[in-house]
Amino acid sequence: MAYPFENETIVEITYTNPQRDTIEITWDPNDGIPNNFLTFHGEASDAGLQKWLLANGYTEEVIYQNTRDKNAVDSKNFHQMVSAYAKPFIDRIAAEYEVAYKKYNDEMEERYQKYNDDLEAQYQKYNAEVELRYADYNIEMEERYKQHHTETETVWNEKFKKMIELKDLEQGKLQTFAEVKKAAERSVMKSSQIIEAILKQNKDEEALFKAKLAIFEIKEVKESKDKEFKTAVRKAKTLLELFATINGKI
Repeated sequence: MAYPFENETIVEITYTNPQRDTIEITWDPNDGIPNNFLTFHGEASDAGLQKWLLANGYTEEVIYQNTRDKNAVDSKNFHQMVSAYAKPFIDRIAAEYEVAYKKYNDEMEERYQKYNDDLEAQYQKYNAEVELRYADYNIEMEERYKQHHTETETVWNEKFKKMIELKDLEQGKLQTFAEVKKAAERSVMKSSQIIEAILKQNKDEEALFKAKLAIFEIKEVKESKDKEFKTAVRKAKTLLELFATINGKI
């Protein structure tokens, strides 16, 4: 079978579909007319066509590569055409969007500024109310502290008045570290007697609690900035641990 493109100038040979079952052959009839190309479509399974293709060096691999190159060029040309056609439209949309965005941005900026001003006013008002409440609370706490301090001092003064110094110590009536300390200051006591009284009350929770209160009334402890020391005093489990904690601190 003779084909019309035989002995003509072949322009390109490519597949026309992904299945590669149809071949398109474009040739120049050499009629002197520029770009006056002709095309032929044939089945890739055509034995006669396959024989001519192979005889002229057009293997399946060559045709496939030609197809890829043609598709790449066609795709590029198509995108360029679409871009050229769409550019005026895109530029117009972009300009409209820029105007709309600026308007929206100005509105948001105005709203934000108003919101920020309102928030600042609310904060100032709230801050003034908090400061006023804090001042009232501080005055109230100061009065409660003074009252509590006075009541506590009165109670302990009454206890100290009832102490019978050494005799009370020997009979085991001294209940707290503060009482032992005061008794020791007012009376000459034997070391063994002091130790015995402390050991007797060493794990007594009430005696330990009262001892801690007495220690926190000491000026050096009250004015101390050492938070770890004060925490250790509060966490002491026995009188001996309490004394070890304050050793060297007072």
